[in-house]
Amino acid sequence: MGIATDPAKLCDLYLRRTLQDNKDTLKAHERDLRDRAQREGLTVREVWTDEASAFKAGVTREKFDKAIAAVVVGEVRHLLVWELDRLSRRGMRQVGDVLDTFEPSPRWSQGSGLTIGAMWLWQDFDHLAFDFAEGMRPTEDFRSDEQFTAVADALALEAAQHVQDIRSRFSGLDKVTECLLQRPDRSGYLWENFNAGVAAALMGQPEAARQRLQKVLDEDPMSEWIREAQQTARDVSAMAHDTLAVQEWAQTRVSSC
Repeated sequence: MGIATDPAKLCDLYLRRTLQDNKDTLKAHERDLRDRAQREGLTVREVWTDEASAFKAGVTREKFDKAIAAVVVGEVRHLLVWELDRLSRRGMRQVGDVLDTFEPSPRWSQGSGLTIGAMWLWQDFDHLAFDFAEGMRPTEDFRSDEQFTAVADALALEAAQHVQDIRSRFSGLDKVTECLLQRPDRSGYLWENFNAGVAAALMGQPEAARQRLQKVLDEDPMSEWIREAQQTARDVSAMAHDTLAVQEWAQTRVSSC
């Protein structure tokens, strides 16, 4: 698979060190953002890091300016930050100015694209996320109602076909498990290992389940969501030998979505 070049599939990360941060904080923030990008089906193109204060007036933040410029000119469509106050400590007015800067760009605010994905509901998130995503079509700019109507019609038909393809590919838990276990157990890809471990446990493969869930436990627990995922990994690993117990656990998680 080649490196993504479509700006719609690319993202940049912006990190800013505060006076309270230690040397490991930004590393943890970068891991969080890379995991988010992976879940959204995005490729990280650049990581911008500023060491200067975002509060003091007159301080030039070179990397901040470059990160904003990359979005404005259309090099990437997404800029991920750990929290909005990492953009600025001068209040929401300046953050709003940044958002207003992004908005007028027709290269990404007026157009279309198609991404098809699947979400494993045993994660019990309070939001939708693509755990398995494929960008099927690059963005096409809006030029006229007639032109864009044809684009929208083609997208709808293509989307319907790809949804059927995914349903066929993941028609049963056995196929889901096979697909997830084929993915490499890479460090830093917490949710890939988490989902592979849960699927294996549901299919009565306790050793494979514990192996993948251990990778989750090996991650640095620098954020609350990582610690929560690790606790769940411990719970599933402990019951992995009891397939019925795992199935009941998963059913409860799915029902709560």
